[in-house]
Amino acid sequence: EKYNAAVGRRKEASARVKIQPGKGEFTINGKPAVEYLGNEKMVAKALAPLTVLSLAGKYDIFVKVSGGGKTGQDTSTASAKTTTPNPGLRPRLR
Repeated sequence: EKYNAAVGRRKEASARVKIQPGKGEFTINGKPAVEYLGNEKMVAKALAPLTVLSLAGKYDIFVKVSGGGKTGQDTSTASAKTTTPNPGLRPRLR
């Protein structure tokens, strides 16, 4: 199935994000996002770009993160998603 990919960075953290149409599955390093990040607040921060565009729950998101701490990782995930799934929507995120 077709997907969009992007990379986001914050301090020492780097996130590679793949987004594809789906049912809202959100995994980070193979684990459910809430399990990996530890709480819903950090998951909401990582999903913020899709929430602003009213796209949360309509795409499956697969993330590989490395480096930094959990906060840097969720922020790098959010910054990667500002380029996906539709680059034409990016101005709405500014």
